[in-house]
Amino acid sequence: MIANNYTLVPAKENKHLFTPTQKLFWDKLFGDDDSDTTLNRADFNPKEFSTFLPNIWMAELLVDENSQLADIRMTLVGTKVAKVYGEITNQLIIEDESENSLKYKMKDTYKRFIMLSHELLEKDIPFYTHVEYLEENKNYVTATALTFPMCKNSPKTNMILGYVEITYR
Repeated sequence: MIANNYTLVPAKENKHLFTPTQKLFWDKLFGDDDSDTTLNRADFNPKEFSTFLPNIWMAELLVDENSQLADIRMTLVGTKVAKVYGEITNQLIIEDESENSLKYKMKDTYKRFIMLSHELLEKDIPFYTHVEYLEENKNYVTATALTFPMCKNSPKTNMILGYVEITYR
């Protein structure tokens, strides 16, 4: 896979880059008040986002005793996301060395995902990403995503909520 033009920017300051559906997703999450963009897992019900659900993914950030990223466990992978990245629900992204791992099947995507996870954990803000790449089967893909810090039973970010749109040309 050949990737170019990878964009990773703070989402809140770059709403002009959002697709119309990403704008709807942002507005459904925050309404008129996006002053606090860290989400609480207990307040997020995927069923309330049913129209977006095929494009949603969630992951648990596993950190070591120094609060450094140790691994990422995928906890929810929407059907459209799974068609591209595989059925990776419950997969440990860093630890998994199998042939079916993201690390093995999509090396560049894996590297971008790890970089994004580190940025989100460190900065605790939502990000917008955009990437264009050529798949091994010669499909040209554009993927844009919004990713959000999320807390579960902790005051610190320990999860990610993602919404990704994938188009083929």
